Amino acid sequence: MSSKITPISKKIQPLINNPDLADVKFYIGKDEEEFYGHKFLLSITSPMWRTMFYSSNWSETKNNGLSEVKMRDIDPEVFLKILQFSYIRQIELEENISVRVLKAADKFMMKELKDCCFEFLINNLNVKNAIDIYQEITNMNDQRQMERTLSYISTRREVLSTANCLVNANNQTVRNILDCQALFVKEIVLFERLIERILSKKKRRQRNSLDSQKKIQSLHKNKSNTKVEEKNEQLSEEFKENENKNQNEYHNNKNKVNNNNKNLEYTFNGFESQQGTQLAKNEKGTEKKEKNKQNNIWFATDQNLKELLDDVPFKFTLVRCLKDEWIEFIDKKDLELLTKIQWTRFIGNEYQHILDTRIFNKAKIEKFLNFIKEPNLPLTYIGVNGQLDYRIQSQLSRKPRIKKSEIKVMVLAAHNNILRRLDVVESIRSTGISHVKEINLCERTPSYKEVKDYDAILLFSLSNFESPKKVGNLLAKFVDNLGGIVVCTINALRNDNNDKRGLKGRIIDEDYLPIKKGVEISQERRILGKVEAKTHFIMQNVKTFDVGRNSWHIKTKKVTKNSTVICRYDNGNIMIAEKMEPERGKVVVLNFFPVSDSVRNNDEYWLTNTDGYHILANSVEYVAQK
Repeated sequence: MSSKITPISKKIQPLINNPDLADVKFYIGKDEEEFYGHKFLLSITSPMWRTMFYSSNWSETKNNGLSEVKMRDIDPEVFLKILQFSYIRQIELEENISVRVLKAADKFMMKELKDCCFEFLINNLNVKNAIDIYQEITNMNDQRQMERTLSYISTRREVLSTANCLVNANNQTVRNILDCQALFVKEIVLFERLIERILSKKKRRQRNSLDSQKKIQSLHKNKSNTKVEEKNEQLSEEFKENENKNQNEYHNNKNKVNNNNKNLEYTFNGFESQQGTQLAKNEKGTEKKEKNKQNNIWFATDQNLKELLDDVPFKFTLVRCLKDEWIEFIDKKDLELLTKIQWTRFIGNEYQHILDTRIFNKAKIEKFLNFIKEPNLPLTYIGVNGQLDYRIQSQLSRKPRIKKSEIKVMVLAAHNNILRRLDVVESIRSTGISHVKEINLCERTPSYKEVKDYDAILLFSLSNFESPKKVGNLLAKFVDNLGGIVVCTINALRNDNNDKRGLKGRIIDEDYLPIKKGVEISQERRILGKVEAKTHFIMQNVKTFDVGRNSWHIKTKKVTKNSTVICRYDNGNIMIAEKMEPERGKVVVLNFFPVSDSVRNNDEYWLTNTDGYHILANSVEYVAQK
């Protein structure tokens, strides 16, 4: 014989907010809405309830046998959710209430409910609510949930591309976002968001200032009216006292009263005029002060700026453009946030975009460029088609190019990490080659029709190809039609038992490449060694190159037929080689992994303070030449 057992939660559920057997009554919210509870059940879920109900320090008030608790700082609908979870360990959340329930759960120390709220919020993140939710989680200092939310924000560029998304965020939230290493958004977008915050703050202060002025004017007006009433009452009493006197005295006193009236009227008018003059002076002084702010808006001194730049990592930002002139109401915290934007490049279209905001003019940006031009920080200015193109060179910035290039480059990458694929794309773009597209070869192999209109192809791999043979045949066909290719190591040219990791097809079988597949070398830090073709196009502006701590490359010192060594590593292995044959396009091998250390600041990949940007850009531009 068996019997069905009813879950305890179903038996307890009817007790939610039920006066039956209740021993505590809550008055919730501003209107003190009434709720009933059971101390024992509530104490099981919340340590705060347990301490409150059963501690000797609790000063209990009772009414009709029920303990009374008043909480005006929590919404009734939120408190009902707290009760429901306390009784049956289940909750239904909606987006419009979830954050408030999370705050209440944190207040009542209900860890299980907090976890439910966190999971609901993370699963319902979107472009509009991500930053607000991140701020709430940051206030609770939950590192795991902060990392999950920040990962969403950093990998979706549309979050920070939304206008005014940072206006209501506090400084700590913005600082954490800007400190994120994998932030997938352009610097100019971050700049716009921070400027929106500062301008919004300015408007709020102006509103508050206007409200304060209105209150002061109202106060002066009330004081003036009070003075008039007091004087009139005084005159009326004097007049009544003189009524019982004789006629002559009355007439004399009446004349005195009239004279007094005139004097008092004059006095009052003078008082009002004096107050009005003072207000006018105050307003004029305020206007003058505001005008001075607009003419010389920078509130920090040079010493303040120096101390601040010493406090934060040195980065190129537009804030340095206005050492003594800046937008209104900027403070040290705003300045600190702006200095967190690392400007890896400052090109013509960004210059024009910043001019269009009307915050800066040309002279101020010129001042910025002169200000940062120091012996250790050479600056190149280029005018292209009437546009200004500034490029900054430093240990933290990308190297300048001599001119802008109009070639079209296709990056074919067998790598499942999108940030590493895009790092190679941005490395090429940063040097002035704007038309660069990428395709992930792990997912598909493009047709020849998709790539035939491009001037050059750059290929690299770390993960498995979707079809290494199709890729090899595609590259061979592209070269047959006079297209140029640049092949980077490591896996594409490594001898490997994995059938999908290395290149196959005609590109390998018919010796299209200047070096053969070989054994990979890594974990030996290598740098640029002997340059055998010093005047070669690829070596323009290349002085140093450090491949990083891993230094992945193929161990080989010999090239294939009709091939030339351009430069070698310091251990003698080939770093760059090319192959040119009649009726074919150019083929260059870069015997290193093309991802830079900007995606991981531990020297694992090639170092961005050396000339890898030049090598990548020069190579694709060289093979693009027919």
